[in-house]
Amino acid sequence: MTLDIIIPTYNEYDNLCQLIPYLLKHIDKSNTQIIVVDADSSDDKSACLFEDFNIQYHKTDKTCRASQLNHGAELSSADYLFFLHADVRPPQDFIAQIRHNLQKYDYGIFSYEFSPSTLLLGINARATKKKGILSGGGDQGLFIKRTLFNQVGGYKEGQVIMEDFELFSRLKSISDYALIQKPVTVSSRKYVENSWLRVNLVNLIAFTLFHIGSSPHVIKSFCQRWLRSKETC
Repeated sequence: MTLDIIIPTYNEYDNLCQLIPYLLKHIDKSNTQIIVVDADSSDDKSACLFEDFNIQYHKTDKTCRASQLNHGAELSSADYLFFLHADVRPPQDFIAQIRHNLQKYDYGIFSYEFSPSTLLLGINARATKKKGILSGGGDQGLFIKRTLFNQVGGYKEGQVIMEDFELFSRLKSISDYALIQKPVTVSSRKYVENSWLRVNLVNLIAFTLFHIGSSPHVIKSFCQRWLRSKETC
């Protein structure tokens, strides 16, 4: 089984400096490659980071994560795809975990924990250990069989926000999914930059707007108004 790791980025040099060496340490480069799709970061340090590594690095002028993820999938020829955010670190045995779960399921996600964490963030993290309506966020790291990804048409590029939930909702209408209990570690920077209460309220409203069919552009404008975040969309 070949599996490629696709990482969408925008001004993520510091996180990539930690993530890439970590991934290289825990993958078999004979059947796994890393593909970074950068949304025209304002600095060019990220490109320099990969000169000494056997990693595909591509720049795109589309600053939308759905477009970046689809572009990464197009560049890959692997049997399975693993979509990973730059500020998320999978467990050391993530390849083995994915391989094991793909014996039963065609796609899946991880539970997660925060770093640094707090009591309140711990409550959020525990919720990701169970399947539910809120499952499928990009921080949970989607792994999927290429044929299924192609079957559903990948990410909707008009979905300028919550593209992960939109894709996951289509996948769930087809079949059940794996939920790996061993967590990935997610940066809590959004909560530090804002607050636990503000982020959760904004997420709740955004999720409600998404489920009642509001325009992705309306949802994105709302989130950008109320949250400080480095995320592209």
